[in-house]
Formats: sequence, structure tokens, C-alpha cells
Amino acid sequence: MQAVETSPQPARRVLAAAGSNHPHLGTPATIVALGLILTAFVMTRAVYITAGNLFRMNFGFHQYMDPELLKSHLWQTIFYLHAQPPLMNLILGLGLKLFPQSYPAAFRVFFMAIGLVLAITFFLLMIELHIPPWLSLTITLLFELNPGTVMFENWFYDTYPATALLCLAAYFLVRFIRTHRRAWGAAFLVALASLVFLNATFQIVWFVGMGAILLLLTYDKMRPILPIGVIMLALILMLYLKNLILFGVFSTSSWVGEHLKQLTTLQLQPDERNELVAAHKLSELALSGPYPAVATPGNLTGIPVLDELWKSGGLGPNCNQTLYIKISEIDLRDALWVMEHRPDAYARGVLTAVTDYLIPAADLFWFAHPKLRIPRWCTDYEWMLVRIAYPPNDKSEVSVVVAIAIPVLLAFAAWTMVRVWKSRAAAGAVDVTLFFVAAAVLYLAPTGMLIAIGDNSRYRFVANPFYLVLAATLICRRFPQLGSSRVK
Repeated sequence: MQAVETSPQPARRVLAAAGSNHPHLGTPATIVALGLILTAFVMTRAVYITAGNLFRMNFGFHQYMDPELLKSHLWQTIFYLHAQPPLMNLILGLGLKLFPQSYPAAFRVFFMAIGLVLAITFFLLMIELHIPPWLSLTITLLFELNPGTVMFENWFYDTYPATALLCLAAYFLVRFIRTHRRAWGAAFLVALASLVFLNATFQIVWFVGMGAILLLLTYDKMRPILPIGVIMLALILMLYLKNLILFGVFSTSSWVGEHLKQLTTLQLQPDERNELVAAHKLSELALSGPYPAVATPGNLTGIPVLDELWKSGGLGPNCNQTLYIKISEIDLRDALWVMEHRPDAYARGVLTAVTDYLIPAADLFWFAHPKLRIPRWCTDYEWMLVRIAYPPNDKSEVSVVVAIAIPVLLAFAAWTMVRVWKSRAAAGAVDVTLFFVAAAVLYLAPTGMLIAIGDNSRYRFVANPFYLVLAATLICRRFPQLGSSRVK
């Protein structure tokens, strides 16, 4: 039987009252929960810092431009950036300019603020979705205390900000549908579009596709913010057209070929690659790894970020050099040839990517050193929740818990979308937001497993809060006696 959305009653119950209607900010249950979230946040971050783990800036990663160029030619560098979406390098450049000596500390505080916003938003999102307060708090703490979460929080990369933006988008959406206030809707669209400027996983199809299905799902509710959506789409198209006109790339990143190369060409044995290159089936680039250093530049432009071969201070090659556009195009042709003529190689790459997708976040190879400084924390947490691995050993293994949960939750996401779509005429704030959550998970899962390899658990991490929201919703539907109000 389909329930209808009801107005929340004044909350006087404490956190343990499982049957309460969802509390809003300021009720005793929410205040207690937020206090526990803040306490857990401060304690765990203090332990992590006390253990000696530093905030890692990762200047050597090929996603980042030369720090000296970001200091001296910030706006020119951002404008001529084709390798990555611009927002993360813009944040880095501004931080270097504002805090030239203390930028590691400034970015640590900035990312901790992101983490706290993420934890609070995650909890309030579940409350808005009528997940019982005690379950919302438990899941939030489990996510917040995850050593992988803390490690991403201390790693200057787009993973953590993207996770927070995605969670904020869902919260803004549920508030907009519930209150009909245009400010919430505007915030939702800004968060949705900002992901395109931040993380290459979120391309224009993300914004257009998500906006289109929400319009079809609930046109009357989304119509008031349609002009704002058009403005955000125009900003995204400006970035795409700039890249197309200047570089011939209609994307926020020119590295599609480099990503697919790892999944396809590099899955062939070296002898086979040599034979295929000799037979002119593959280019000579098939014999090198991704993002190879080049000895001579492409056409010189007089623009440092497009001309220099190496970043200053020996930080690695400048992968925004114009020659890398051609390299990626050639690698893409090689990858497509392998996918067509050697599908078994692509299948091996996908299998490896799926395996990497299912390992605990703290086991990501980037985090070997931080993990060594908090071994007991990692061991105990993973033993309790995700380290049920087969076969059990000390290496990174697929978590049986995660390996079972992910397919179940993906199936539940698909079912949720179908269910909400069929009853769209009566869809309220909870249903619309769950539809968005499910659609986001179904967008992020294949992009996290089918187009890249090597650090796939970071792709899963961005979707982890939404996986947990779906898990909590599934639990409440399967066991209504736990106290879910079952309202929509």
C-alpha cells in the first residue's frame, strides 16, 4: 500500500525512538546525533594527525599543473588546461597564492571542513529520507570512522570534494522538492554542474541526462528552476566549446585514450604487442606505458602550460603539453582496435578493474604509508566490516561483504528507479531523491569499472554514501519494524 507524505510532528523523542517521524535541525534527536558526529570527527582526526600522517599535496600527479605556473600564470594556465576539468587546479592555484608558505596546513583545514560538511549532510540526507535516526547515525559514524575516509580527507585529490558535492546535491534536491524554495533548487543545480568542472568522471552527459530524467519524472516540481539549469548548462558548454575550438576535444579531459589503454592495450602480453606493432596493427605507443614522458615538444605556442615538457622541481612530465592530445588520440585508436580484435584482453582489464573496485578504500596503493601508521585502526575496522575476504591474508583482497552488497544494491537501485517511475504522478520528496540517488549510482558504477584501471576503489568511494543510503532504505523496507515511517 502506497503511503503519502505527511507533515512532520514536533519532535520530543530522543535518538532511540525508532518510530519517530523524521526530525529536523534543532530537535533533540538531531542535536544529540550531530554532537556525536562532531565528537567522533574530532577524535578520529586527532588520532590520525597524532600518528604522524601528513596532508599529502600530490604535486607529482599528472592531473596537476606545474605549481610554479599556477602561482605565476594562474588564469592563463586554467584557461589552456585540456587534460583535466579546471576546478581542482584552480583551487590548488588559489591556495598557493593565498598561502604561499603554509598551503599544506591551509588545505588540510579546507579538506577537514569538507569532511565535516560531508558527515553532517550525509546524516541529514538520511533523516530527510525518513531513515530512522538511530540507523542514520550508525551509518554516518561507520562512514565517518572508516580509515579510508580519513585517508581521502588528507589526500589532495578530487575524490573527497566530489563525494561531498554529490551528497550535497541530493540533500539540496530533497529540500527543494519538500519546501518548493527556489534557492534549494538553485543549489542543487550548482552542485550538479560543479561536479563536471571538478571530476572527469562527470561529463556533460551527467548533467544533461540527470536533468532530463528529473524533468520527465516531475516536470511541475522542476520547472521553476529550469532557467537556472539552462544557465549552468551554458557554462558547461562554454568549457566544452573552448576545448573543442582550441584543442579539438569535446570533453573536459583529453585523456580518454590513456585511460582505455590501461584496460585494453596494456592487457596484451609484451610479445603480442611487439608483433602487432610490427604488423602495423598497433602504434609504437602500445609498447610504452600510459602518460609517457616525451623528449621533444609539439608545436610551440608561447604558452608555458602547453609548451613545457617537465614540471618544475622534477615533479614529473607536463601531461598538458600539446603533444599529449595526439598521444591520447593514438592510444584511443589502439584501444578500440584491441576491443574489437582482442576482446579477451579487454575482458581481463575489466575483471581487474572490477576486482579493484571491490577492495577496501584504505587498501588503495596510494595509502600504503598512512595505513602503516594506523595499522590497528585499519585492521580492526576492516575485520569488523569489510575484511571478510577470500582467501584471507594480509594483502589487498576483494571484500566478500562488498562483493555481495554492490550487486544487490545496484539491482535495488534499478528497481527503485522503475518503482518511482511507475508511480511518478504521486512521487514526493523522498521518492524523487531516491530516484536521483539510484540514477547516480547506476551512472557511477560502470564508469568506475569499465573505463579505467588501477585505483578503482576511489571511483567507488565517491558513490559510497549513496550505496549506504540505498542499503539503509533496503533495510527499512525489508524490516519495517525497525521504525521507518515509510512515508514518501
